[in-house]
Amino acid sequence: MNAENQKIKLLTVKLTSSRFELDTIKQMANTAAKEVDKMFFEKAKSTNEKMQFLKNENTAEEKINLERNDADNINQGTSNTKKAFRKIALKIHPDKLIGIEDQEELQEKAELYQKASRALENEDILILADILIDLGLQPPKISEQEFNKVVEEINSIKKKISDIESTYIWKWIFCSNKAEKKEILKKIFELMNDKYGTKNIRP
Repeated sequence: MNAENQKIKLLTVKLTSSRFELDTIKQMANTAAKEVDKMFFEKAKSTNEKMQFLKNENTAEEKINLERNDADNINQGTSNTKKAFRKIALKIHPDKLIGIEDQEELQEKAELYQKASRALENEDILILADILIDLGLQPPKISEQEFNKVVEEINSIKKKISDIESTYIWKWIFCSNKAEKKEILKKIFELMNDKYGTKNIRP
């Protein structure tokens, strides 16, 4: 395998693992934030606080700012991605898999085709190039600009992960000391009191 193909494979691993890590962390943080919201709302109800803010269903996501930034796009245009996908489809389109008796091979190629379809939709040229390499086909020429955009996305994802891991919600999830966990929850409630104009709602 030449150096450029090795570069493609390495960056693809980093990109896909970074995306998976961010999605997992966001799910965990959102679940915890909703749990904290529920505790806060129940406390507020018990103190007869005005609960107009309860109508807002996105309080947890807003509080820890976990909306995905879709501005990160690692490619320009669609010509390269379409050509790459066409080469893949000629090899492992479902119609091409008819007659394969090995169920493991069949499933592997079907999953690879689905992965390629998602990459086409998202214009992920690097992922398509990686699939072509795995299929023993020649990948498209990846420009330095395209490589740099992948690196930028990976760095952007790392920043988002770091931002989430610095929140009180994240610290609350992983705190094992009961006293410290209560203090973190108290701080979260203080921030929510400020946000919603409630008074002295405490854990």
